[in-house]
Amino acid sequence: MSVPDSDIHYEEVEKWFEKTGKNLSHTEQVQLLVKAILAIEQRASLTLSHITVVVLLDRILHQVQQKFPVLEEVILQKHNLDFSKLDKQQNHQETIFGLTFFLAEILRVIGRLTANILNKSLHNELKKVSSNDSGES
Repeated sequence: MSVPDSDIHYEEVEKWFEKTGKNLSHTEQVQLLVKAILAIEQRASLTLSHITVVVLLDRILHQVQQKFPVLEEVILQKHNLDFSKLDKQQNHQETIFGLTFFLAEILRVIGRLTANILNKSLHNELKKVSSNDSGES
């Protein structure tokens, strides 16, 4: 039996995070998730118009902030997401859950929008993100 479309993305994010983030501190895990979200945003913008990606991110961010108020400090500016005001030191677990959910939702919504054509390239982009990368994306 195949996995429902929406679960594919959550499973992919969970597998990646289990492998890549398991030995990191909570703060490093938050930074890793932020890097992954920004990498997916950048990769999606190569195929979709950046305006389309920004509109999708705005909608997804609003829904995620309703579910995870700790992410209210994440701002969608004119051209990209801004995580600079996100307090990476407090509410670690809720922040990690929220960012994980946000990442999976981005993949899910873009997957649905593109009839899953971008799934493989976006999942591959996610797999490239690691804590060994220099700085935050």
